[in-house]
Amino acid sequence: MHDQAVRSPIILVLTCAFGAEAQAETQPAEPWAVACGEAMTAARARVAKVHTAFKRASVSVAGPVDLPARSQRGGKPFPPVHRAGSAVHVDLQLRHLPEYFYTDVIDVRDDKGGWASGAGDGAWSCHERRSDSQRNLVCTMRVDEHIAIVRSIRWRATSARVTAYMAAFQDAGAQCVRPAPVKP
Repeated sequence: MHDQAVRSPIILVLTCAFGAEAQAETQPAEPWAVACGEAMTAARARVAKVHTAFKRASVSVAGPVDLPARSQRGGKPFPPVHRAGSAVHVDLQLRHLPEYFYTDVIDVRDDKGGWASGAGDGAWSCHERRSDSQRNLVCTMRVDEHIAIVRSIRWRATSARVTAYMAAFQDAGAQCVRPAPVKP
């Protein structure tokens, strides 16, 4: 009993020390990102009416974050994370589906993947790449400081899910990078 009482404060101190190391400087998502998340959620609901797998697609809205490198038990350290602006992310990866789906709307300052170089300026630019039976379809659009990226990965020549997904999320992505005017 005495040993447990002595160890508890030590565990508490260690937990606080390691927890402090991983503290992130997070900020709330910008209003455009919140509205974009709502547009993505509505797109997910529209597609899910026809293709029920999309009910499981996750939609996340995040604000800027600055997280220093942090320790990982028994392995390599986690790298630092820095996101200058807000971001919206949608993904669906299910084992029983032969496709994966991703959508991102990011700030140009956070474009680590070089998406802006192939993005259409105010219009969608789409490219399909093939590797054996895998087909990657990527559509990008840039308007001012935001880039929308809608991607699908599939292993079939055609898929009604991919067609529905690309149409719905390109529409939502266009709403995200070209937000409606703010009403007075």
